Amino acid sequence: MKIGDLVAWTQYASEWSDGPDAGSYAGIVTRVIAPTRRKRSRARVEVLDKDGTFIVGRRNVEVISESR
Repeated sequence: MKIGDLVAWTQYASEWSDGPDAGSYAGIVTRVIAPTRRKRSRARVEVLDKDGTFIVGRRNVEVISESR
């Protein structure tokens, strides 16, 4: 996953109570945040959509179109 990729919501993200539908458009990756040295830190991504930007775990989104 890299900056400029289009991403969609995964099945994992859709399992939350008010979660989005699996496979629906999530946005464009604007930043990839590497995990820190903290015990339970995981990689995250910042996604830009029509409502603004948000940060989500990499397990919640999947690439549907790669930037070149």
